[in-house]
Amino acid sequence: MHKSIRCIKVRVSIMGDISKHFSRKEHACECGCGFAAVDHELNRVLEDFREHFGRIEISGPNRCVKHNATIRNAATHSYHTKAMAADTKFLDLPTIRPKAVYDYACLKYEGKYGFILYHNRMHVDVRPGSPYREIKA
Repeated sequence: MHKSIRCIKVRVSIMGDISKHFSRKEHACECGCGFAAVDHELNRVLEDFREHFGRIEISGPNRCVKHNATIRNAATHSYHTKAMAADTKFLDLPTIRPKAVYDYACLKYEGKYGFILYHNRMHVDVRPGSPYREIKA
């Protein structure tokens, strides 16, 4: 007589479940709605920064349209609502200078993407077409 074994699927979000250093949970909308899509190209750029500069975290992940409307100064058609943008925070300050990351990004990805440098973080998006650069630090 064989005993049947019951399998239960459990969905666990662990560090590195979508790439070496990032998980889907880090990309999820902060309102809890479940919007956690991941753009492959964005994740590739974030992995590049992580490999080159060390510890970074996603401090501004995806946003559903409803949550985006609650963010002060957020663009109505923000790339965050399309899973094509993330704000990154540098965890090894002052060792890692945000301006150095910005300069690296602008040089390496010349002619591509959007980078906005703030005081201690940087917005990254993988917009199609012409690149966008701005320093608000």
